[in-house]
Amino acid sequence: MRTLLLFLLATSAAAQPQLFLLPNLSSISPTVTPYTLNPFLPFTTFQVQPGATNFFVHPDGTKYYSIARTPNDTLLVLSAANPATVLKRQNLVQAEASALSPNGQRLLVLGTSLSIFETANDNLLATLPNLNGIDLAINRDGTRAFVLSANSLTAIDLSTNAALPNPLTFTDPTSAVATGLNGLLYVSTTNHIYEIDPRTLAIRTDIVVNARPSRLAFTPDGRYALATNLTPVTGTSVLLVDLATRTVPSSFPNFQQVTLDSLTVSSNNRIYAASSQTAALYEVSISPFTVNPTSFTNVRAVAATLEQPIPRSTFVLTSTQLLRNDNTTNPPSSNGQLIGPTNPGPLVFRAAAASGTPTLILPYNNTQSTTIGNPFLPVIARVLDSTGRPIRNVAVSFSSNLPAAPVQAATVFTDNEGFAQTTVTAPGNLSTFQVTAQAAPSPAVTYTLTTTTALPGATNTLSIVRGQGQIVQEQFQVTNPLTVVVRTAAGAPVANQSVTFTLASGQGTFNVFTSAGVLIPNLTCSGTTCTGTTDAEGRAAVGFVATSVPAGSSYTQQTITASANSQSVNFLLTTILGGLSTPPVVERLAPTGNILTGAAGSTIADAIRVRVVVVSGPQSGQPIPNVSLRASTANTPGSGPTAQCAGPGDVALTDATGTATCNLTLGPTTGLAALDVNIGGFVNLGGSSLNIDVRGGPPTISGSFPFTGQGANNSFTFNVSHPDGLSRIGIVNVLINSSLDARNACYLAYSVPQRVLYLVNDAGPDGGLSPGLVIGSPNTGSIANAQCRVFASGSSAVVNGNTITLTFNLSFLTTFAGSKIIYLASRTTDELTQGWSPNGVHEVPLVSTTFPNSATTNPGSGTAANALVTFTYRDATATANLQTLWGLTNTALDGQGACYFAYYAPSNTLFLIPDDGNGAQSPSISFTGSNIIENSQCRINAFGSVVSRNGNTLSLSLNITYKSAFSGPKIIWTAASTLSNVISQWKASGAWQVPGN
Repeated sequence: MRTLLLFLLATSAAAQPQLFLLPNLSSISPTVTPYTLNPFLPFTTFQVQPGATNFFVHPDGTKYYSIARTPNDTLLVLSAANPATVLKRQNLVQAEASALSPNGQRLLVLGTSLSIFETANDNLLATLPNLNGIDLAINRDGTRAFVLSANSLTAIDLSTNAALPNPLTFTDPTSAVATGLNGLLYVSTTNHIYEIDPRTLAIRTDIVVNARPSRLAFTPDGRYALATNLTPVTGTSVLLVDLATRTVPSSFPNFQQVTLDSLTVSSNNRIYAASSQTAALYEVSISPFTVNPTSFTNVRAVAATLEQPIPRSTFVLTSTQLLRNDNTTNPPSSNGQLIGPTNPGPLVFRAAAASGTPTLILPYNNTQSTTIGNPFLPVIARVLDSTGRPIRNVAVSFSSNLPAAPVQAATVFTDNEGFAQTTVTAPGNLSTFQVTAQAAPSPAVTYTLTTTTALPGATNTLSIVRGQGQIVQEQFQVTNPLTVVVRTAAGAPVANQSVTFTLASGQGTFNVFTSAGVLIPNLTCSGTTCTGTTDAEGRAAVGFVATSVPAGSSYTQQTITASANSQSVNFLLTTILGGLSTPPVVERLAPTGNILTGAAGSTIADAIRVRVVVVSGPQSGQPIPNVSLRASTANTPGSGPTAQCAGPGDVALTDATGTATCNLTLGPTTGLAALDVNIGGFVNLGGSSLNIDVRGGPPTISGSFPFTGQGANNSFTFNVSHPDGLSRIGIVNVLINSSLDARNACYLAYSVPQRVLYLVNDAGPDGGLSPGLVIGSPNTGSIANAQCRVFASGSSAVVNGNTITLTFNLSFLTTFAGSKIIYLASRTTDELTQGWSPNGVHEVPLVSTTFPNSATTNPGSGTAANALVTFTYRDATATANLQTLWGLTNTALDGQGACYFAYYAPSNTLFLIPDDGNGAQSPSISFTGSNIIENSQCRINAFGSVVSRNGNTLSLSLNITYKSAFSGPKIIWTAASTLSNVISQWKASGAWQVPGN
């Protein structure tokens, strides 16, 4: 009877295990210990793979997913009824992150590649390589995933399981990505938290912080987010972000430089922060914003249940105990205690999706506005039962009281996390209206939406001009006033704009005078706030006086926030010890010499690198973060060479190691200039001994591109120029071959200094050069290799100022027959080059014809964005034997990032290969009517396109529009196959110069 009772208890809904203790990474025999909550008891343990770090419960509660940081058994699918039963094993790459979509239909495992599984049968749907991800998020409606790498964010379409083009890039190293309860994305990077629209990957706000923030944790009401500082030496341990104002109203100074590792939200005003450094647990409150130690010691992990807005229980795992705390009391009371296993691992709360009767709706984005012509944020509702549990599969009815602003989905069913969302069409006039969400029998909630005209200056930008990252001695004023500029979207300065300066963290006082005693106009100060008005140049400034460095420290840091018209930027300052103390030492790491060389208009990566270290006081030997590195010449634009560090305010800031790296952007003027390098406005490095030599860039090649031709003979004419004169041009190359391969090619090298033409031998550059040929009349000589011969007669080199016009008269050997690509390149005498560019095609007649085959496109070349291009394919006998016909436009024969189509002749169906080149994921259209198919490179419209057959020849005329993002010289390749699976070789059939914007 006891056995039967335990079995019934174990399988009842209330007693299903929902708390899971994962194995420690060092476990030889990794064991998961599950716990039931009612009663609070350990359940039957089971084994998983070594290195298991992530664990999920299938929404229907029938399966478990265990994910490990190992290539073997990366994913295990286990039966929830009998976890010893492995339903599926999958070897992937080391898992850095994983996620279950809110609708429960997709499981994502991220490492160097992203693996996407459908959870109905746990089949692998797709593997997206080379993403090198460090974190992962899924948007609120489950349609997209977002992979964060070290410096970029890539969107993944979960309907096609393909990566979308144009990832968002960041200049600072990233930490984490999270999806807010408002549906927006938040990416944490060093000194920044970016709010991002997941629909467009557009940055809505850059929240500047003096920290390296962790992944954001959100309060249940959606108002605030919190992050720990992964580098607390910068002066902050916990950051509070107000999501309504998109500012950091508070940050808690570090206490003994403790690093907090994780945040567990237990209510709108109670968040637990754990530290592996001290093995302690801290309680964070928002109002007032404080951080206080708790009585828990030897803490290993923390987890909370899912009830909203207050999770019923928080679980704290110590080295000896597992404690359950009741969050409904203040302070929380302990209502359960179990003996914890030795050497435990992560603790996670994972439950099957709940069903029940709706009792409460939590609204998100319930008060919002947008300007006419712009969309609203999604209207989001979260449905809860009487215990506060989110419930799934509940119909939520959305309605608008403004006919001109209807909801686009009137009834939406909640996902496994209780969320339902819809979008609202913004009206074309000024209005305020309400949207209502109802999940019977719960009370309805109302959303107030407003459309407005754009506020004056709403598109203005606020940026730092001067003063960022300064070092100042205690009791002294910063050398440079903290200066910002307000500009319109077109870059024009905005005068009479109010700017507020606020001391956001640290100690110090504002000053209406500069350090030289000059009054700063239009500035008034009161306490820790100053308000200024921009001048005719759009600038506003404030002075700042540092106070004392706290006892036990060698330095302290301050954050001053400048705000104007709902935008803000942060100045980061460092106060050091004064008196007889030695200033920080600056170590020059790069360059090793005293001269930097680069092309005008280019950026020299890692040009200058320094390290700033404390040498006085208690923190002697420690690096100082957030100190500025600035580089400049004494020249104004146009008067001589100019240079500055890339980045806001033209400075680079030191990181947690005290290292700053300046990527030096060079102006358009060439010449030699002294480079002044300043560290923190405090130390000069190099001075006149460090110089910048700005030279003209690579040569420019122009002509009647793209080239097209056919036959055994042809001549090619083009221009090569350089702004510094022909003395800067070294070698001009022409390579003609079926691919960019110097071997067995017609490869010409013209030396501009020598005015001599060489032909590269058949083995390529390693095989040496032919004797030199002086081209032009009256010379009648020639040079040859096994592919072609170049004649001096008919060839020429004509100089006109800074331009040389080259004509090469060529004859091709019959053994070099076939379709060839014409590549051009040129370099300066000091090896600056733009690389090879495919600028045309040439058809050398074949001795015999094989089938199937394709002919040259018609037109064979073009420069328009939109054209009707005819692709011709032939079979030996009849077009009825042709099956799949291909056309690919790109810089190389590569299906990724190409305009790459496949026409399936038997069904008159056109496929367009997606951006990642995965033909298995290709969308298709019936090749009739006005159907359109597109990817990021091109659009093909069935309207205006024609398929015709004549004997053994099929002509496919396509109405193609090349997109501006695909601009530049391209080659068109074609190939064909028959019903008997005979496949032709790819052929270079045309060339196209795709225009830009």
